[in-house]
Amino acid sequence: MTAGQPVPFYTRCRNYFAPTTELVSSALRRTRANLTRYLVVIAILQAVNYFAVIPAIRALFTLALRVSGLENVTDRTLLSLLSAPLADLLLFAIAVIALAALGVQLSATVIMINRQQSGLPTTMSAVMLNTGKALRKILHVQFPLLLFYLVLVIPLAGVGLASALMPDSVVPQFVTREFMKTPIGALGCAAFVGIVIYLNLRLSLILPTMIVGREPLAKAFARSFKATRSGLWHVAGALGLSIGAAAVAGSFLVEVLVFLTANTEGSGPAIASAIIAMGHAFGFILIGAATVVVLQILVRLTRDDLGLPSVPAKQHTARAPLSMAHRMVGLAVVVIASIAVSQLSAGPTMASASSGRSDAAILAHRGFVGGGVENTIEALEAAARTHPDYVEVDMQQTADGYFVASHDTNLLMVAGLNEDIFNMTLREATAVEQYQGGFTGKIPSMVDYVGRAAELKVPLMIELKIHGHESPDFLDRFLTELDSIDDTDQNTYHSLNADVVADLKERRPHLRVGYTIALSVGDVPRLDCDFFVIEQGSFTPEFLTEAHRRGKPVYVWTVNEEPAIRSLIRMGVDGIVTDIPDVAVRERDRLTDAQAPERQVADALSYLSFLR
Repeated sequence: MTAGQPVPFYTRCRNYFAPTTELVSSALRRTRANLTRYLVVIAILQAVNYFAVIPAIRALFTLALRVSGLENVTDRTLLSLLSAPLADLLLFAIAVIALAALGVQLSATVIMINRQQSGLPTTMSAVMLNTGKALRKILHVQFPLLLFYLVLVIPLAGVGLASALMPDSVVPQFVTREFMKTPIGALGCAAFVGIVIYLNLRLSLILPTMIVGREPLAKAFARSFKATRSGLWHVAGALGLSIGAAAVAGSFLVEVLVFLTANTEGSGPAIASAIIAMGHAFGFILIGAATVVVLQILVRLTRDDLGLPSVPAKQHTARAPLSMAHRMVGLAVVVIASIAVSQLSAGPTMASASSGRSDAAILAHRGFVGGGVENTIEALEAAARTHPDYVEVDMQQTADGYFVASHDTNLLMVAGLNEDIFNMTLREATAVEQYQGGFTGKIPSMVDYVGRAAELKVPLMIELKIHGHESPDFLDRFLTELDSIDDTDQNTYHSLNADVVADLKERRPHLRVGYTIALSVGDVPRLDCDFFVIEQGSFTPEFLTEAHRRGKPVYVWTVNEEPAIRSLIRMGVDGIVTDIPDVAVRERDRLTDAQAPERQVADALSYLSFLR
């Protein structure tokens, strides 16, 4: 090309993306060269976390509950736990153990990668020695800041880094749902996600800087933020390309396994379970490999920032290549460990693959927002057309002692009106026009709402919401108002307030009253109630088993993903509270003992696919 000629657009694009593609390609080559060693180390450490670290943390947490006089921790009993000095010491020990386990798992991989990029042998003795040194730096006095970053900031962006100790998500759906009611709220959620992703990119070099550069935590934070300032788009592109490729590969894997299940002659629960185990094993390998690729990129960027040379991927000299026998043994260790781990982590799904149930109740959450504003008559009528077993509705008291159907105490989010229901009369509240999802609707009185439900022959599960400004006799008023339309005994009740649940059962023992739990860790609460309603993020198979042992049904809220709906029904939950009752009813009715094995496989492996 002669001087002065314009550079073709294709060439400019290629030159611009060259650093990104070079980062990814070199990371892939280095990962492939040592893949077996990396997977063996990840599998072993993951198994240690599942079978040793997590049980130890659970035992210490149970002890912390015991010394604080609690059976479980909810959003209402957290302060009681924190007020017990011995419990605080146990929680501190849990934090140290969790960070140490996370530090060992991530540091060992980063150290192996750093030695590989330095041209040094990745022997286990050298890696263990360097990991011990890194752990001392990680468990510095500033470790709460690092723990916050590892278990909160990283998972918020949806990156688990193949660790059993890092949650998939830490924002409960019932929180995000409230913000998604309006365009402004949805915009705020999108902005929050964007900020979290941006912070993750800017802070992505913290751990490699601490290990490779041996920098203290505070300096690692500052150095990472500075190093990613100019090349942020290349960092985002390299990480996005790697994670995206893994997502595509995982989705392809799931589709292949579903196809094999559907086209295997005589396919049944046993074959489905075997294919699910195989999928978990291959998924573990895929996620582990993707984690190594991501860390390869981050270590390379860290070394470049520190001015340390990296041995070209083609000249990898870690040590003599593994023989075929060693590779087979290593892969066998990986597969066996990953299957064992997946059996533990996905045990309920695996165990339930051979049985279905079609009698779980479907509860339309606040009516059906696909046909009207939540908790309005229109949403009730839309829900009735989907034929749920119950319609769930929120009721709260007005300033003059009556009750209206509304979830939000302050009406700014749903009506653009900065007023609280407890400061409004019944007449004022029922005149408010609400907006949601393209629908409009007025706040109905409890009498009108319950009366219309009776006309539609739709049973209600009424949540009595407590805003803290109720009259002293609000429960008597609540029951009297329902008695006035002779509809008290036809419905079911629940509340987030344990005292309200107990008082309601004391006044009317024959009523069916449940305790709703937004956040719960530990044992099942001991309370005089007829059932539990637990938020999806706090639900565990252990909770279900213990509640059933006590004769208490369990309903899970708010479940809006089809695979999760099917999985929970297979586990044996007694009810699903959902914003999509039409879908939930359809999926519940499809689940039978003879359900298609390929659907079981697709649901169990849905976490690997963005298509499911």
